[in-house]
Amino acid sequence: MGTLLGQLHLASRTFLSIVPSTNIEKRVLTNQWWIEQFDHLYLCKHLEEIDINYLHSILFECREKLNGKVDQLEQGLIHNDFQPSNTLCTDDNRHIYVIDFGEACYAPLIVDLATALFLLLTNGVDDDKRLNTFLLSYQNLIQLDRNEIELLDTVVRLKLTINFIGDCANVKSKEEYNHSSWLQSCSKWINVLQQEKRNLFQIMLCHK
Repeated sequence: MGTLLGQLHLASRTFLSIVPSTNIEKRVLTNQWWIEQFDHLYLCKHLEEIDINYLHSILFECREKLNGKVDQLEQGLIHNDFQPSNTLCTDDNRHIYVIDFGEACYAPLIVDLATALFLLLTNGVDDDKRLNTFLLSYQNLIQLDRNEIELLDTVVRLKLTINFIGDCANVKSKEEYNHSSWLQSCSKWINVLQQEKRNLFQIMLCHK
């Protein structure tokens, strides 16, 4: 899957050599985007299980770490929901196609990486080593520098948190929240990553 995402980003480079980025309206990590993320928090107030202040502090911390650095990252047209369920294989398994570009937008390429990586964390298999495997296969096609890898850790935490907030906003009751294995997994990993201050990609950084 890491190789497939790398191929997608190579295609994005070709696309942007033809179509100006100014033609792409939907963007993330802009000032307006941040305002919307903080506003979404208040849609979770009906759930006593959600610590609004705690989640707010995580968003604030991520914004501060990314402040002034987003423009330094390679940007492009990204899928923004890259995961196995958004791919199709031909009957002979010789070709894989990426589908569902409804969330596609113009953003740093590492935002796409972060989406795929946080979904690996929360799918029920608690093995963050798979993140490095995914990233290594991606880098066979597109190399990341030390700065991008350091910021990727922050964006993974950010994407995990905003997806958790967005899904909590749609939960109708405490029972629904408690019975959602997805939300419980997200909540667990938000706490784990906050308690462990190490960079998720520390091993990779040691070789940069």
